[in-house]
Amino acid sequence: MLKERLRETVKHCLGIMEAAAITSPKGLGQNSLNTVILNDEELETVGRTMVEHGNETGQANYIRDGMNILQCHGLLLVGVKPHKPLGADCKACGYGCKDFGKTLSGDFTGPNCCFKLLDLGIALGSAARTASTLNLDSRVMFRPGVIAKRLGLIEGTVAIGIPVSISSKNIFFDR
Repeated sequence: MLKERLRETVKHCLGIMEAAAITSPKGLGQNSLNTVILNDEELETVGRTMVEHGNETGQANYIRDGMNILQCHGLLLVGVKPHKPLGADCKACGYGCKDFGKTLSGDFTGPNCCFKLLDLGIALGSAARTASTLNLDSRVMFRPGVIAKRLGLIEGTVAIGIPVSISSKNIFFDR
């Protein structure tokens, strides 16, 4: 059980992590990212839904990661908002800018401009580095983002989560 004082510390640190994600560099200086910090109820819902999804589909990694979410003390989500391509016509998304309007769906939706996905990676790296600097245990996970997106907790074509924990033993290490 996390003491109330440490709960406030986690909330404050998540806010600093969110600031790091928001202020990270973006392609052409255009922001297409969305950030959300889940409250305790939302965090529990995501964790339980991940475990249920893993049991229903036989995907053990959803169960493992869902148990981590149920044990962690906070979760920052970073997502890519629906967007237009930047215009490089590089075809890294698989289509090219002129055919970008086609829709693909699965755990995430697309296509996604590769530069927007690079922005996401930079933002996640900035937030994860900030968690480390603040001495929080953390891990970058895509499965909480999949479930949070399905539950309508974050808008976006892609969403990734960074759960954090304060404990004497890193809960994300021996999984």
